[in-house]
Amino acid sequence: MGHPTGLARDSATSALAQTKLTREERRSLALHAAIADRLRRDPDVILLRARRSLAHMQLVNPHAHVVLSEWAVLLERPLPEVLAVLSDLSAHACELRHATPFSGLLSAGDRARIYRTFAVDDRALGQRV
Repeated sequence: MGHPTGLARDSATSALAQTKLTREERRSLALHAAIADRLRRDPDVILLRARRSLAHMQLVNPHAHVVLSEWAVLLERPLPEVLAVLSDLSAHACELRHATPFSGLLSAGDRARIYRTFAVDDRALGQRV
């Protein structure tokens, strides 16, 4: 899982500092960056898993119909469009990530590593803002 380093990491941190994302939204963005790495490496398998997850989510979460329907359309779009949503800082992209069909793709160990890195980065971000 690629984590931004060097100038790219500083740039990502600066971009986050200029937005009004909540801590939860920033953490979701970190998780989705790892998912995006996997998606780039193995798009067919990851998209298939996301579509299966989405089908299940649509059955058990009918109240989330609008967002889940948008994911259904998005998962049929070209890969760059899917990847864009995973890293977009807009309020709409944050809302989509709250109902992500990519949940379950990261192991508990992967999530724990991302959470630890996020906590360090988030503390650093708080000191800079």
